[in-house]
Amino acid sequence: MFKHIAKYILRPDYRKFVTENQELKRVSKLPRFTPGVANLLDHQIFFSDSASFVFMYNEIFRKGIYNFKSSIQEPLIIDAGANIGIGAIYFKKKFAQARVIAFEPDKKVAEVLRKNIATFQLDQVEVIEKGLWTQEGVLEFQSDGADAGRIADATNNTNTITINTTKLSNYLDQPVDLLKIDIEGAEVEVLKECKNQLRNVRNIFVEYHSMVNQPQQLNELLEILRNAGFRYYIDNTSFLAEQPLMHLRTEFGMDLQLNVFGLKE
Repeated sequence: MFKHIAKYILRPDYRKFVTENQELKRVSKLPRFTPGVANLLDHQIFFSDSASFVFMYNEIFRKGIYNFKSSIQEPLIIDAGANIGIGAIYFKKKFAQARVIAFEPDKKVAEVLRKNIATFQLDQVEVIEKGLWTQEGVLEFQSDGADAGRIADATNNTNTITINTTKLSNYLDQPVDLLKIDIEGAEVEVLKECKNQLRNVRNIFVEYHSMVNQPQQLNELLEILRNAGFRYYIDNTSFLAEQPLMHLRTEFGMDLQLNVFGLKE
């Protein structure tokens, strides 16, 4: 106890870590799918769902899954699936002069995203309230009020809204320092559409989702990255069952979720 008190008094980094832990613990006890506010990073951060916020904060700010190197001070970052903006906040803290293009199709979530951008006074962050798809148009979107919203399919049409869509290739006609894609199962189709433009991307992060009762597409994703000149690395997000040959663990219509990182060779 004495060591803890001494570290808390003498070490600002430890004091910050303890305070952060306490706030994340408080938020994690709040009811799900209920808007709230967390006091972190010397600001108020608005969220739509407590559990998804804590998960994203830990992944992005503590594990640093979006961390990357850039040789310039003004990197262009495309944030596909920006959600409430935790990624955008992280990018702007790392590269204050970065330009971020943030895609978020869910209107209610996009409102929270804009609120966080304003609270942190982030400039050069463009919010595009559209979903990425293989063509321009409209689609039915299954909104969950958290971080698992996705394009609706025939098996589940609850909580659906209509969203506008655009093509990622429209934004890859220039050097992109980081392309981050977390779009809940649409990633492979979207990457197929823009595969010829991936030559302009230096670093890529893709959250791969294996949807239950649908063909797995990991091989297609990795082939696209390889053909575009990326060397890829794969990390399991603790979604995998301990004994998958005995029984599969499924959540939110998925039986596997992976983080795929790509670096140009």
